[in-house]
Amino acid sequence: MTNAHNRLTRVTSWSSISQAASAASNVVIELAITVFIGLVGLGQWTIRYAALVTVMYLVRSALSDVLLADDAPTGALRDDTRTSSLMGLVLTIGVTVSIACATLAAATHDVSWLIVGLAMPAVLAQDLLRYIGFWSLEPRLSATMDLIWLAVSLISIAVIANTKSVTIGIAAWGVGALVSAGWGLLHTGIRPSSPRTAIGWWSANRSLGVPTLLDTSMYLLGNQGLWFFVAAVAGAQVLGELRLALLLANPALLVYLAAQTILVPTITRDGATRRHLLTYVGIAIIAGLVLFITAAVIVLPILRHVGSITATTSSTLVWLTTCYVVASAPYVITASVLRAKRHGAGFLTMRAITTTITLVVAIIGVSTSGAQAAMAGLALGTACAAAVGLWLATRWLSTASASQSTV
Repeated sequence: MTNAHNRLTRVTSWSSISQAASAASNVVIELAITVFIGLVGLGQWTIRYAALVTVMYLVRSALSDVLLADDAPTGALRDDTRTSSLMGLVLTIGVTVSIACATLAAATHDVSWLIVGLAMPAVLAQDLLRYIGFWSLEPRLSATMDLIWLAVSLISIAVIANTKSVTIGIAAWGVGALVSAGWGLLHTGIRPSSPRTAIGWWSANRSLGVPTLLDTSMYLLGNQGLWFFVAAVAGAQVLGELRLALLLANPALLVYLAAQTILVPTITRDGATRRHLLTYVGIAIIAGLVLFITAAVIVLPILRHVGSITATTSSTLVWLTTCYVVASAPYVITASVLRAKRHGAGFLTMRAITTTITLVVAIIGVSTSGAQAAMAGLALGTACAAAVGLWLATRWLSTASASQSTV
């Protein structure tokens, strides 16, 4: 019991550091763009960033999320055929997307899309290596990689300040991914190999892979899709306001994501009870609120001082974002339990609810209420889905406990 507790404590600490550094590497670039270019620049960045993370999230859901719930590695990571073949597969996907982005850049005469394409293989490789660290319960690897990326982002502030270029901001973020992934490959010794083994492995695990891919697809529709919709209907300024509100929520949301990367492999190995579920939810809500309030207290006065935001808009969004942060805690925790137990129908039901409500509210209100309507949709959709998820998870855990007692 002591060894398991010490392991959980160590994993939790390093996973939290990893998620915090991962969030900060993005936030640093976005705040630099907000301060030195403005909300319009932040809106322009958001569209390109959305394209990058859309591909990253889809690849993560199809491969890395499935890996988290797979059998643990038995030896060195470099000797595991899953890791080398998965690396070969994600790099193949990255190069394919790079070609598509280069074609888009040529068609639109917008070099920023070429930079997006060049960054893609490094972003995908870095993200896979992070999840390999979580999967092997060695999140120190993930944390070190994210800290390297954060360091590059911090150095990039001066470059963005001097150039006032969104394209340079994208390039700086991509360089951070490249340096981080390069270190990760050197440290683990993982070398890309034929994707054939990874494709066969995924086929054997498609009972989980398909639901996680569908879940993320709906997530992207309700989040990144929301960004594109806001930009089309209300413009880059309003999208910048929404993205700023999400930046304030980001530390809390990344802690929730850290909880998922800890809970899924832990529950897969050790199981869980209703008491565990409710305890995790309570801790997540408290931690999320503390981080959100801290971010708002530090960031908002600075941005008001430099004239990047107005007090009225920020005040309205802060209250709506608070609701979103609170609702996201039970959502992520219950979805993690269902993922660990391969209850695909459960977490897909949750995602369908939040995506539908988010988009309906946004479609009705964005044209008149802008970013406030979009955030209201996120908060309401997440809260409704979390309520359903808690009911599903507690019922499932009660059934599982009863079955174990009978046996």
